[in-house]
Amino acid sequence: MNVLVTGITGFIGSILATKLVEQGDDVYGLVRHSSERELKRIEKIVPKIHLIEGDLVRFHSVLSAVETSDPNVVFHLGALTPVRLSFDDPYPYIGINFDGTVNLVHSIVKQSPNTRLIAASTAEVYGWQPADRAIPINSYGRVWERGFYTEYLISKMLMGETCYIGAPDSIRDYMFAEDHVDAYLDVARSEKAIGEVYNVSPGNPVTNVELAKKLSGLTGFKGKLVLGTYPPGYPQRPQSQDPAYLVLDNTRISREVGWHPRYSLDEGLKQAVELWSRKIN
Repeated sequence: MNVLVTGITGFIGSILATKLVEQGDDVYGLVRHSSERELKRIEKIVPKIHLIEGDLVRFHSVLSAVETSDPNVVFHLGALTPVRLSFDDPYPYIGINFDGTVNLVHSIVKQSPNTRLIAASTAEVYGWQPADRAIPINSYGRVWERGFYTEYLISKMLMGETCYIGAPDSIRDYMFAEDHVDAYLDVARSEKAIGEVYNVSPGNPVTNVELAKKLSGLTGFKGKLVLGTYPPGYPQRPQSQDPAYLVLDNTRISREVGWHPRYSLDEGLKQAVELWSRKIN
């Protein structure tokens, strides 16, 4: 297949693109005018893919990318993702995440109406939910960014530095990146998935402090955990606290598509710690 991936240099996009190359697809990636650093995640597959320079916020740029790639499937993963930064500076998020998606959808409809679009979304679209209702999720397994909770803890613990846990009792559902990518591939192969919305999750709810304790054991951390305080300089939400419960229900994607997680929380965290150990050392 011809496949277009937006966000191909990102955390999930780079892993997905690698798997698509391995299974023999002809992969195109939409990238902004980028430095070598931004291509670092996909440097091993750059000779095997087609990179198209463009920008999601410019309609004709996106239209040109769709025309050039003539895709059977588009995986739309291009977005600004650090939620913590969006409260003080929302406009870039509106431009890339919302307007960029509109540009892509309109380009597909105009240029390639038979193309299948698989678009990622954020758990934040659900807002605050009661503690007994399972909805969205967090993925982990990055080795290039320390600003997300799991990666923040692992990197700090491996370096023996103090770890701050701003919302220790908040419950989250953490998914290893490989399972995340498998869900996109399974949906792309499923005819039942056309026109549907799926939540993807391993179903392993854990409090933030419980996650920190698991990682403390895996990393041999002997330093200090500071509970109820965010790291110095951490951007604050407009609300007085984080949502207390963000857990996703994977029943529908399991039943209709056949996706199931391959990694338990302990197995995924062990892999993530090993990745960061190699990076730091």
